[in-house]
Amino acid sequence: MVSGQSTTHHPLSTNNLYHYQAPSTQRTLLAHLKEKTMWAYIVVSLVFGFAYSAINPIHEGTDELRHYRFVQYIIQNGRLPVQGQEECRSQSHHPPLFYLMAAAVSLGVDTGQDLCHNPQPNPFWGYRQWEVGTDNKNQYLHQPDEAWPWRGEARAAHVARGVNVILGTLAVVVTWLTARLIWPNNRWMALGAVPLMAFLPQFLYMSGTLNNDVIAALAGASVCLVCVALIQRPGPLIFPIRWGIIFGAVYSLALMSKFNLAPFGLPLGLVIMYKTLWRREHWQRFLIAGTAMMGTTAVLAGWWFVRNQILYGEPTGFRILTELWGVREANSSWGLLWIELPGIWSTFIGRFGFGQIPLPAPVYQISWGLTFFAAFGIGVAYLWQWLNRDELENHRSELADIGPEMLLLGLVALIAVIVVFAYVLVSPAGAMGRFLFPGLPAFALLIFWGLTLWPKLLGWDWDRPLAIGANGVMICLAAVALFGYLQPAYTRPENIAGQRISTTSLETPVTFEPFVDLVSATVSKRAFTPGETIEVDMVWEVTSKPFGDFYFFAHLIDTETGELVAQRDTHPVTGKYPMSLWSEGEIFRDQISIPIPETAHPSAAEVLIGFYAPNEGYRLGVSQAGTPLGDSYTVAPVTLLERPGLYPNAQTWNFEQRVRLRGFEYSTRQPSADEPLIVTFYWDVLDPSALKDTDAVVILSYADQTRFELKKPFSELISASNGGTRLIDSRPIDVSHLPEGELHHISLILIDHFTGERVNMVAARGNWIDDELYMPSVRPK
Repeated sequence: MVSGQSTTHHPLSTNNLYHYQAPSTQRTLLAHLKEKTMWAYIVVSLVFGFAYSAINPIHEGTDELRHYRFVQYIIQNGRLPVQGQEECRSQSHHPPLFYLMAAAVSLGVDTGQDLCHNPQPNPFWGYRQWEVGTDNKNQYLHQPDEAWPWRGEARAAHVARGVNVILGTLAVVVTWLTARLIWPNNRWMALGAVPLMAFLPQFLYMSGTLNNDVIAALAGASVCLVCVALIQRPGPLIFPIRWGIIFGAVYSLALMSKFNLAPFGLPLGLVIMYKTLWRREHWQRFLIAGTAMMGTTAVLAGWWFVRNQILYGEPTGFRILTELWGVREANSSWGLLWIELPGIWSTFIGRFGFGQIPLPAPVYQISWGLTFFAAFGIGVAYLWQWLNRDELENHRSELADIGPEMLLLGLVALIAVIVVFAYVLVSPAGAMGRFLFPGLPAFALLIFWGLTLWPKLLGWDWDRPLAIGANGVMICLAAVALFGYLQPAYTRPENIAGQRISTTSLETPVTFEPFVDLVSATVSKRAFTPGETIEVDMVWEVTSKPFGDFYFFAHLIDTETGELVAQRDTHPVTGKYPMSLWSEGEIFRDQISIPIPETAHPSAAEVLIGFYAPNEGYRLGVSQAGTPLGDSYTVAPVTLLERPGLYPNAQTWNFEQRVRLRGFEYSTRQPSADEPLIVTFYWDVLDPSALKDTDAVVILSYADQTRFELKKPFSELISASNGGTRLIDSRPIDVSHLPEGELHHISLILIDHFTGERVNMVAARGNWIDDELYMPSVRPK
């Protein structure tokens, strides 16, 4: 014990918060750079970064094609692009530092393509993009020359990506140095905090693509490092010119990386003020350091803002950006913050591509919970110290000794959050977690510190096990995200020619003339409830190389009415292996998912599959053992069951919190003059006041032409129920004037009869789904 300290036992025991020993001397940054653990992080970060880059096909990253065009514009034209004057759109509104670096390393690569070359798009990209899986996650159809060894455009893109991998690793190094400065005698804090950044799946993913968010993270880490280094310098600011130049260089790095780092000048300026004005009255040194910082910034970054002023009439270029890319009205966008918050968080933790490759929901939920748990731990620790301030008067406290550093990190993190929220208010593209990367180093340090404070409050020292656990969890998460979710989204099927096929449902192959034989086809089961998904597993054998790309279709047909209940169209292997890439003799597995609408009517049905030409529309002929089968093949009959619930065909559709559809039923699917159609809806009232101004409209259409509308105000239903919250809405529909034997489609819409606008169906998270509910069709007889 230090002389003069009380020996009374407290909840925070020796070596924890309240007997924290401040170091008498600090190791230099050079000494921390030589630590073997840091070099281990460098190696692992590089391995992960290059692995994410190699596995992720080119241009699949968020806006990567436009970032790539920025780099190529510099190479091909020898100058920076001007917003609105490019032949094709690029990210020309961004500061150019990253793009100049990427252009320098890929300068000698012959892409073989012009600047505005567009890769072949996948028309089915983004199918049910919110779902975890591999179904049409690729935005483009990738060609063989994109595989290793890369050639042309693929080589140029991957070489430029290497710059980002290195920048990401440098950001990890700078974050490590910051942690070691804050906790020089406790390397477990650095060991626990750094992996929260280094192995964050989204950070690794962005490090392996072309973007300026990774260099923004490096800039944010650099701001934290120089600020902490100056805070920890004993005494007043001795070398104001030197520190002003260092701070100006770091601020220039931030401004030339991404303009949303402009507010990071605030912590830099406050730290200079803290070292000159707050503790000691050194106005002269404050002015000298501030002038040196601003002068350095003007020299290194000022030209960019002068250029913008000349070209666009204002120094940021933001005005023309909004004209070209769209803008939101900030005053009317506040409600979007809450709705888009889950998307911001998921794309911060790990959601690849343009958001169409998510990780399982528990990853986001657990990380969200741990973040708040850490923040709460910091708050509780400071509250504990304040309540015990008299008892701690003669003791050194970690909370007090590193208080300025933690306040600095908190300010950096807060600025990053505010900038993103502000961008969401003015831009439709603002809800991206990668925009938080400038604050990522601060987040990592604060989160791990907050987690370690909980055991310290109980008198336990868990820094070491928590650090080991953080490394294990984050490395596993990075590996699982890479090999379990990113790689399968783009991997082509294995050629199983020569292997024994374990399951074969067809004694005789079915030929889709003249290219491919269906060797096996099975459905996951034979009875389904609406809302479930039919999985069709197939094995194909290529009999001759296709001369082009044909689309694959899978239909679910109601055998009672002939209605197309559900439909899937895609390139084979759910977009990853178009037919033009097939080779004769290949055998591979394929699977298609057919989601059944929740409104599907109970009936007998069958699953049909086939191929069609995308432009001409004709289908490939189908035969089996020489017998023609038409232009499709029936895989299996299935049964659609009734959805269980309190009401017939139970539903859960929420119409903007006004009313919820709980079920429906038809009196018949084949109405006639003698047996008219009666449609009954079952409703739960959610907001009676709003519902009184709402009409429910049933639309009956044939051949895409509206034939009949039946409107009924909800006020009538509420009156009929004597103000009850459960409504029964039965509607007889006269079909005697409609063509017999033809399929007629029924849909349901709700309209606000004051505004004339349709009422949207709302999902659980608050996003709109659609403003029209499609019901089962009928066929009059």
